[in-house]
Amino acid sequence: MDTPKPNIYKLNTGGAHSSTLTTDGIGGLIRNHNGDWIVGFSGNIPCQSSISAELYALIQGLRIAIQQNLSPLHVEVDAKEVITMLDCDNIIYANLLFDCRHLLLKLRNPRVHHAYREQSRVADQLARSILEGNFTMRVFDAPPLFVRPISEADKQGQTIMRSFPSTPYAL
Repeated sequence: MDTPKPNIYKLNTGGAHSSTLTTDGIGGLIRNHNGDWIVGFSGNIPCQSSISAELYALIQGLRIAIQQNLSPLHVEVDAKEVITMLDCDNIIYANLLFDCRHLLLKLRNPRVHHAYREQSRVADQLARSILEGNFTMRVFDAPPLFVRPISEADKQGQTIMRSFPSTPYAL
């Protein structure tokens, strides 16, 4: 986990989409500059698409940051498409993008950065927990048991390598 500069909070969000379920999952967490857990969340939304799950997760994380006065904020999402859409208009996601922009403005327009899923393992696990049967929106003041090992590993700077399937190629 990359820690932000002193006195800056870091928000990581993630969405989980399943075409076989009726709901998608969202999750995220906010840490301080030491990597300490400040608050996390996990919940479900109506099943739509992976992009809508990512946008809903960002909205929920920004709302929590505003409610708990956690500013200034460094924001990371694991979907590059979200960052692109925040800079451009997209008719399909116009309402969600409006909400994101409005909340970002309330937080003095922090830049939204990309982080690979391997860099946002806790947010990803919080979002995926919904797909395994936890169907309520929850806010966590401390890491729940199912993410505690990942959260501690992130705080200590342990990383995992991104794996790619091997594919044969012709020379």
